[in-house]
Amino acid sequence: MNKTIKSELVYPWNQLKSRNSLQLVSDIERLIGSGILQGGEPLPSERDLAAGLELARNTVRAALFELREEGLIQGNSTRLRHVTRQPVQGRLAHTVAILDNAEIDLTTAIRQPGWPTYTHVAAMARIQALGFNAFSSVVNSVEPMTTLNRIKRLHPLGVILPFDCANTANSRQLIEALRQTEIPLACHSDLVGTDAAGDWVCTSHFEGGKLIAEYLLRRGCRRPLRLYRFPEQSGWLRERDRGFEQTMREAGIPEEDTPLLHTPNIITDPKLNEKEKFDYVCRSLVGYALPYLNEKIPIDALVAVTDHDAFQLGEMCRLMNRKLPVVGYDNDWEQSPSRQFSDAAPVASIDKRFDRIGRELIDLLFARINGELPAEPQILTIHPELVETDVPSRFGEVYKATVSAN
Repeated sequence: MNKTIKSELVYPWNQLKSRNSLQLVSDIERLIGSGILQGGEPLPSERDLAAGLELARNTVRAALFELREEGLIQGNSTRLRHVTRQPVQGRLAHTVAILDNAEIDLTTAIRQPGWPTYTHVAAMARIQALGFNAFSSVVNSVEPMTTLNRIKRLHPLGVILPFDCANTANSRQLIEALRQTEIPLACHSDLVGTDAAGDWVCTSHFEGGKLIAEYLLRRGCRRPLRLYRFPEQSGWLRERDRGFEQTMREAGIPEEDTPLLHTPNIITDPKLNEKEKFDYVCRSLVGYALPYLNEKIPIDALVAVTDHDAFQLGEMCRLMNRKLPVVGYDNDWEQSPSRQFSDAAPVASIDKRFDRIGRELIDLLFARINGELPAEPQILTIHPELVETDVPSRFGEVYKATVSAN
């Protein structure tokens, strides 16, 4: 008996996960309704669809018959079917494109409000809450003009870029080209002050640094050490430090009492498992922190670059039998991979409000579409919030609100 060779379908057919005839009908309707499939585009042959989706040919045939009855596809031949030619207006007039820089697993992302991918989740929920359609696509990082050509062909109502797209040459090239199409566009930047033209929703890391300093001052901490496992001083980290240092100065804390230490990159043996790597880093950090703990006036708190690093600093303190509050950043500590190795969670973290960033991207886009904004580019700054991890997180409420809006 000859073994059937699975057919390799091309985009967007290779994205389908249909397991029966009804799902296949629904999935193809969505591709046509969102404009991903344009009028006149050919469908894969019945045989290729069946092989690529690992479905029976009778299942595929029944779905295609239903689509033909609906007037969405034409052609009776098993090899020469195509999408019915329809006017773009009316089919894409209610569709917003979300261009991201990586494939998004929405099932996972919807449970991770502290991760950047939640911007995508919140934007999609907002689009649907407003009664519009959304389709997602991935920006081709090597050849962004491939993405541009596809968007020009689809010509959606508007486009958003939910990832941090301000500081890469390819993203800027894509943004400039999208603006020339005159399709309304709203972009996200992880730093206030981007010099790229257009409408932006930005994150204020300066405010994040202020919130950390204010929190530590409320706890009575007067000599915190910023111990960064981050050799490079990037723009967003400089902004955080600027907000932190300004707040400490205003509180009368001398500069020498707010030390900053960037450690070199700690290289671990690739033969070690993840737990062994975690332990190695924690032990290595002891050597960097010990001089600050042995001073006449020792440090009384630690500030990490991320929640992931905060677990390592917390475990480092445990190794030295010291109890110091550790403040993290990003509010993703509950999903941090380090949590499986230590329960030394940060006492507080900074939530960059990706849920709000996603919503504001859509509202800014529709304000532009509806002519409610002045001609000059707009920049909306989202201030982060401090979350204390020893109190119930309000993200449960945010998540429920997002789902109900959906």
